[in-house]
Amino acid sequence: LQLKNNFLTYDIKNILLLKSAYVIRLYELFVDKWSEYQRYNEKAKSYTFELDIKKLRELFEIPESQLYADVKRHIIDKAKQQFKAKTDIQFEYKEQKIGRKVD
Repeated sequence: LQLKNNFLTYDIKNILLLKSAYVIRLYELFVDKWSEYQRYNEKAKSYTFELDIKKLRELFEIPESQLYADVKRHIIDKAKQQFKAKTDIQFEYKEQKIGRKVD
């Protein structure tokens, strides 16, 4: 079955101090993307990937009625602060706009 290869593994101490379920799920998403990338690029120190807001809403089951500004403030920015202070990873993000809408 190759269970060790097909499941996400991370050190539990990295998520014990995180306050929000959304922040924990974002941590798991980042660790999953990083481990997938490292399978093919073993010596890499950083990784860049795109995640659109529509996909983030779908993964985290965030209703469309919640404004992007709230998602950014309560999930993305909070995760950035907590990751830097309490976990082994950090991230930067750049908003891509289509017209006035962030994508």
